[in-house]
Parts: sequence; C-alpha cells; structure tokens
Amino acid sequence: MRLFFSLALIGFFSTFSAQSVITFPYNPDSDGNAFVATPDMLETLSVFGSVFTPAEIQIDGVGLLQVIQELQNQLAVLQQSIDDNALPDGILSGDYLIWNGTAWMPEHPVDDCGVLNGDNSTCTDCCGVVNGDGSTCDGACGACNDDTSCLDDCGVLNGDNSTCLEGCMDPLACDYDPSAAIQAVTAISGTGSLSFTWLSVGDYASEISWAVDGTTYAAGDTPALTLPVGTYTITGYDSYGDGWNGGELLITDDVSGTCVTLVVTGSSSSVSIDVTDVTDGGGALICDYTSCAGCTDTTACNYDAAATQDDGSCATDDLCGVCGGDNSTC
Repeated sequence: MRLFFSLALIGFFSTFSAQSVITFPYNPDSDGNAFVATPDMLETLSVFGSVFTPAEIQIDGVGLLQVIQELQNQLAVLQQSIDDNALPDGILSGDYLIWNGTAWMPEHPVDDCGVLNGDNSTCTDCCGVVNGDGSTCDGACGACNDDTSCLDDCGVLNGDNSTCLEGCMDPLACDYDPSAAIQAVTAISGTGSLSFTWLSVGDYASEISWAVDGTTYAAGDTPALTLPVGTYTITGYDSYGDGWNGGELLITDDVSGTCVTLVVTGSSSSVSIDVTDVTDGGGALICDYTSCAGCTDTTACNYDAAATQDDGSCATDDLCGVCGGDNSTC
C-alpha cells in the first residue's frame, strides 16, 4: 500500500508539473483496455487540480451565447413592433422565423397569390394579366380599378334598374321604404343627353359608320346629343361586312349613368339605351307626406297618437279650456 501511494504521488507531481491538457469528454479508461484499473487511476491523479474549461455549446456551428444574443435582439424588435402595433419590414402576419446561422429570418409560407413559398409570379390583375397593374383594360366599363361608371342603381353592370325595387326613399315621408333602391317619380317629359366614347376604332376605321336618331356618324365621332327622353337605338355598320375588327363604342346616358357598348359583328349590329331626365324634366317624387301627418307632441291638446310626422299643428288649451282657443269664449 505504501508503494502504491508513493508511485501515485510521483506520477501526480511529475504530470502536474507538465501542465497536462484535458480533452473533453474525459475518458477514465486512459490505457484503452476496457477496464478502469490502477493505471487509469494514476492517470486521473495526473490531472488533479487542473483548470476545467468545457468547450462552448454549439448550435448548427454557432455558439450558444451568440444564438441567445441574436434571439434576444429579434425578440426586442418584435416586442417594439407589437408596442407600435406594426410588424417589422419583411415580416408579415402569420410568418414564422427560421435561424439561418447568423440571424432569425422571416419565412413566408404563402405568397400573395396563395402559393406555398411562392414569389407572387402567378398572380393576375383584374384584366387577367400575370403581375399586371390593371392598365391594359382601363376604359372597359367596370373592368378595373373599381370603375362603377356603368353600374345601374341596382349595382348591375350596364343594367337598366329593372332588378331593384322602386319606391319612396325619403325618410320623412309616410310611405318611406328603406328597401327601395330607386326613387319613384312621376312621368317625365323633359330632355336628356347621350355621350359617346370610342374605346377603340379597330383596325379598319374607314369601314366603320354608325347612326342614331336619323343621323349617321363615322368612326371616331363623339357627338354630345341632347334628345327627348325615351328609348333610342344605335346601329353600327361595317362596309366590308366583317365586323369592326376591334372597334368598340361606349354610349352613356348622362343623367342616369347607364351605359352600353356597341360592337359590330358582320355588316351591322344594334344596341338600345334609355335617355332619362329626373332633374330638369319635371319628374316629381312620388311620396306621401299627408296620411301620417299630425301633432306628435304628447303634451298638446290635439295630440294624434297615429301621427308619425309632425305637421306643426300642435296646440294648447286657452284660459277657457278651448284647444287652440284665443280666450274669447269665457
């Protein structure tokens, strides 16, 4: 036993003086014979008292401290964005973050076109053009950019208001109809006007002509016609007989905003449009203002419980007890 400790001390001091470097993880079987025996213990004593400095934990080749620092920075940015009620540049609602080895980066699973990991290359604008800006079909009534110039009062493209309810739209009237989309008016006998806009004169403008109300016009003509209210037919002609080849004429009733498009196929084609005038032609509103009128003041002596519109007739008793009297009867 004395010999064992002597040998151990000799090994310890000789090894300690050499400042051995410990390799981690440490294997106590120093001689590799699959047994931990006395020689292995002597080897262990040789590093007794050495400084233990474990290697830094790595995540995908990046030190743990750096990863934690980057994560803290990202959390600080996200927290500030939450505080500001906004997301940072490049991060969208629903995104998640992925560590790329140096920083946390936003991952967009779905692009604006709804494609997983897409690049927005499959999106189309309202004209059907991939990645378009809507400029290729501007001027086509109702096609792009929320153009409602050709919608009727019922919201129907190029409609004639026949699909929505007509009635009294005045909330102060006795027969007010909250579901009405068109104000009922009396018969109209005034005048209105039509406007004409060429969306395209086509490839062979010299072959094009068109007529309305007995007058013939050429391609590109845009008269502003004042006409009596009524229904008018606009007929287009092609002298060659093969249609207008891209020619397109937009006709608009200036009062109602209703519009139709004339496109000729073959030798001729026609469209019809109503010329209206509800502003200058004497079309009076059809609303009832009398059947529900009366005194609505509950303190008045002539209070009418059935009245929903006050007609200014409310009165009080005079000194003689006469409702609305002038004190002359007592």
